[in-house]
Amino acid sequence: MGNPFAPQIGKFSSNDSFDDLDELDKLSAGKSILTPTQRAAREDDAKWALKLINDFAAETTTGAFPSLDRGEVAKQLKIRVADPTRINQSNTWLCGVTSVMRAWAQDSPIDYAWLGIQLFNLGRGRLGKGQMLGQIVTPSADLRRSSLPHGMEEADWIVLASVHEALTLKFGSVFQDALGKLGGRNYTSDEGFQHYRAWQTAEEVAGAYKATGYRNVVDNTTYTSNKGIKDLEKANEYLRAGYRVSLLINMRLLQDEKIGGQSMIAHSDHWIGMLEPINVMGDFIWAFNVFTWGKKRRVPEKGDKIKVTDFINQFYGFVAARMY
Repeated sequence: MGNPFAPQIGKFSSNDSFDDLDELDKLSAGKSILTPTQRAAREDDAKWALKLINDFAAETTTGAFPSLDRGEVAKQLKIRVADPTRINQSNTWLCGVTSVMRAWAQDSPIDYAWLGIQLFNLGRGRLGKGQMLGQIVTPSADLRRSSLPHGMEEADWIVLASVHEALTLKFGSVFQDALGKLGGRNYTSDEGFQHYRAWQTAEEVAGAYKATGYRNVVDNTTYTSNKGIKDLEKANEYLRAGYRVSLLINMRLLQDEKIGGQSMIAHSDHWIGMLEPINVMGDFIWAFNVFTWGKKRRVPEKGDKIKVTDFINQFYGFVAARMY
């Protein structure tokens, strides 16, 4: 039957397998790249967001998060408006909502900045104007008084923790519900047994996209059985069509020494943001960049390719959503 991953005519409708590197390079100019008009609009929005943040920084009232500093929050919000890949869940397990907030800060910098400002000032804010009609975000007193997780910056804690707490009440797992009856559902830097308070379900990730105004939200995920090459092809198609894409993986994919291995029990455990198409050539996938832990990360970090089978073994699908 031959190699199932070898390039075949018609196998990849998005034409991800190439012998001609010039054709491969052309894909970087796909629809996932902003047009000049969209780029100019984004720059205008970013300038307005920076004005809002400067006005916020000049205020002197005490905020709703008593242990956090207004000046630090303002400085960090500015950095993230300029470069949304700086949004970082650090040592928390908030990777799913982080992948969405990175996309939202890129597409709607004013709304992202305003949410951070309102949460700090009032302890209450609103997510977008999406299918959920602008999800109200009201962090609990426990969250507002919580200590800052080790290594996490203040602006990220305010936004990511508050959004997660609001959405997990709608989309939390059965296990979260059961444990929540014992220990409460409020989110704090103490994420509880097996980090259950921070678990990021596909329902929550999709819900976050909807709440922030994204349309045509697609959930193509599983948790315990890996996806196939056709699912990777779909993710590429959505990215090129202008969608934001959050990939569900096992973290082994981000560690060069573990990419080819397998955990004792196959499972997903991490969300990352898709930044560019993932291109297959024969038995291999060429190195690509994703968003995770506050930066653009190359997979593999060293070398120029990984085996298709090694990628697929750690790939559990994606959530895609389009703003425009």
